[in-house]
Amino acid sequence: MKHLPTLKYLFTVVVLIVAITHESNAQFTLPKILKHPGKIKIKPLYQLNSAYRETNLSISPNGKTLFFMSGRGQQTWSTPRYTRYRGKWEHDGDIWYSTRIKGNWSYPRCLPSTVNSRSGEDEPNISPDGQTVYFQSWFGGWERRGGPYYKAQRYGTRWMRPKGLGDGINQFFKDRARKQLFNRGPNNYATDGATMSADGKTFIVAVGVYDGKMDLYISKKGRYGRWSYLRRLSVSTAGNERTPFLAADGKTLYFASDGYGGYGGLEILKTTLNPDGSHGKVVNLGAPFNTYLDDYGFIMPASGDDAYFVRQGDIYYADVKNANPLIKPSITLMISGKVTDVDTKKGLGAVITIKDATTNKVIATARSNAYTGEYAIVLPTKNPNIIQEVKKTNYGGFNKKFNTSLHNGLNEIISNVPLVPNKNNTVLAGKSLMLMGVVTNSKTSKAMKAKIVIRDTKTQKIIKTVYSSSITGLYKVKIPVNQSSFMQEVSQLDFDEFNKSFSPTLKTGLNRVVSNVKLTPITKTKPIQLMISGIIKNKKTQRGMRAKITIMDSKTKQVIKTLYSDRNGSYSTTLPADKPNFMQAVTQTGFNSASRSFAPKLAPGMNKIRSNVSLDPIQIVVKKKIEEAAAETGRK
Repeated sequence: MKHLPTLKYLFTVVVLIVAITHESNAQFTLPKILKHPGKIKIKPLYQLNSAYRETNLSISPNGKTLFFMSGRGQQTWSTPRYTRYRGKWEHDGDIWYSTRIKGNWSYPRCLPSTVNSRSGEDEPNISPDGQTVYFQSWFGGWERRGGPYYKAQRYGTRWMRPKGLGDGINQFFKDRARKQLFNRGPNNYATDGATMSADGKTFIVAVGVYDGKMDLYISKKGRYGRWSYLRRLSVSTAGNERTPFLAADGKTLYFASDGYGGYGGLEILKTTLNPDGSHGKVVNLGAPFNTYLDDYGFIMPASGDDAYFVRQGDIYYADVKNANPLIKPSITLMISGKVTDVDTKKGLGAVITIKDATTNKVIATARSNAYTGEYAIVLPTKNPNIIQEVKKTNYGGFNKKFNTSLHNGLNEIISNVPLVPNKNNTVLAGKSLMLMGVVTNSKTSKAMKAKIVIRDTKTQKIIKTVYSSSITGLYKVKIPVNQSSFMQEVSQLDFDEFNKSFSPTLKTGLNRVVSNVKLTPITKTKPIQLMISGIIKNKKTQRGMRAKITIMDSKTKQVIKTLYSDRNGSYSTTLPADKPNFMQAVTQTGFNSASRSFAPKLAPGMNKIRSNVSLDPIQIVVKKKIEEAAAETGRK
């Protein structure tokens, strides 16, 4: 009897936890748990794992290169005792990679200090051609550098300095950081996993409280190359979502969550992402990928034959050739190979253009590695009939048509391109090269002053910098004739940047290259705001009255705001725009309560909702007692 109060307390806590869990999951249908026909064996990759944490995996579509974050240190810039994982100190995170040779993963190597730093880098994503790595870094000044997400490109064997993705991604994190300055509590803009689509146009990231709950957010690259403001994905729950991975097909999304039930802890799940950001059915990958422990960081190459994931800070591998087909991504089409000099067999950096064989429309462009000549391009599966064009200055062109029949998994076209050098290369003596043109505003057609930077295409070194005339917009720049390939960058504040590459064939005398540039003004969208207002009336007298108004989240029933109307019944308040689905409950003593639900479609600027409410007075009926004496006399 002595322990009864303690037992009662524990029982109450358990009941509350079950009730809260049930409520948070009430909006979802319990996902199907996949069963696999054969026994799938998983094994830790000892050659990649260390005594420290490994996490946030990324794999190339062909399954030959694996990137990940590791806290093992071992570098000159490493910061020891940077953070704790499972009670143990580890170094600042760095981005490491390994290559698969004859079925075996090589000992991992760390990316150089042009990418990694003492402040910790994480969440790497490698492009299909291996020439670009996207990653996260909170290095000082990330706000003004377009961070915290960056991309670094490789030229030959060198990784160049990273450039912030900027735009809506940068603004989203700056907004969260600014709010955090005024809010007490844990950091609410931490991340744990990000993924970039193979075409480099879709970005998904897990954001929230690092040791708490996170949601998945998505950004799309627009037609002018700008990233949209991150918005919450519908696949997110009231629980915890982390480590998204978008497969090479651009629509199969794997992620970890504890908001869909399952074995316990974080579960690895799969869904299909639609172009509008909505999603298809969610399925649980089942055992052996999910256990009572936290399982996350699932990735898979385009073939769907291999799988990798993280458990307890270690990387695990599974052969899934005979797994349930529902675990695998859909059809992926990729063209890859090497561009080489036909005589020397050395790799060449060349421009590769893929066109639709029917419409001759350009589908994709890429550049082969200047050192190895390797390239890889993931293509839309709706265009299986393609034409490949390869061009390089002082070499003959290459043109080939491919008619591909598609099957599930990876459809890889191997196209090695040997280019023939021009034997009659003209001597540079007696030649000059000039780039000239006019810079105008694309909307007003008026001439404008702008900065023109000329770079070497291979090394990215600046050759010359000039400015166009503010009156005529005219510019002229002489370029060294030994500069066979160069890039033009035109920029001005509040305008989209213009980029173009040139590889002119030079003749004797003056060679003029005309490049008229129209700069597009950046459209600054208004921030989305939400307001609700109205009048509370007595339904019987139609007079305004004071009442309590409670605004709640429609999904979680969490109270967003509480306010009171004035004595005339008027009320007005602003609401958070990131929670447009809400309920309004109006109450007052002596009156029946009233509630309404709202799910407005929000547009940039102020979105006003008018909600007038009439409260019905409670009718009190008094039943007169019938006396026994009256009953005896027969009176009612």
